[in-house]
Amino acid sequence: MNWWGRCLRYAVVVGLLAFLGWAGWGEESKGAILHLRALPVGEGRSLLADKTTPAGEARPRPGPGASSESLPRGPVNRATVTVAFYYPSRDGSFLVPEVRSVPQAESSPGRIIEELLRGPTLNQTLISPFPAGTRLLDWRLATDGTLVADFSRELVTRHWGGTSGELATVYSLVNTVTRLPGVRRVRFEVEGEPVETLAGHVDLREPLTFDATLVWSGDGGNQEP
Repeated sequence: MNWWGRCLRYAVVVGLLAFLGWAGWGEESKGAILHLRALPVGEGRSLLADKTTPAGEARPRPGPGASSESLPRGPVNRATVTVAFYYPSRDGSFLVPEVRSVPQAESSPGRIIEELLRGPTLNQTLISPFPAGTRLLDWRLATDGTLVADFSRELVTRHWGGTSGELATVYSLVNTVTRLPGVRRVRFEVEGEPVETLAGHVDLREPLTFDATLVWSGDGGNQEP
């Protein structure tokens, strides 16, 4: 074979070897790509370096079943206070304290009045002295200890009247809230306006204070309901 023939054969062999080498690299790369795609999500994610984590330190992971709701939170206030809710006996002759434990976070005068309006829960011989539908609209406590309690109109328009009935309504509230810290006396309002009386028997023009003469004492002077 002449010199040009040998050069031509040499060029063909070199070209064939180059082609075969490129094809082998492509198959190998393709297999690597397919392998990465087949990795589970967790393993694939672990291949990515976290630039925010210093080298050699493991990233903290939540425990099994951990969620945002199970993360530690601030301390919960579970403290309670003892409150005496005064309700009348069925014959309305005297008031009896129903003592309950109330969460300290819910012991403001307003919350205690709202609880009082719900009626007795422990003593079935006691009754609620408030007309149906009566709601506390607002309340405010002055620096001198005067609590102003503003009620809905049902306190007046649905009241059944009578001296003992009105005394029970008024002093159920007064005797209950004046036992709270900082409260010394109570003034009544209805729909944002001062009232002189609920049913014509108790003067409400001045703030009222605790009246122990209406409370069952348990010493024989009154009979327990």
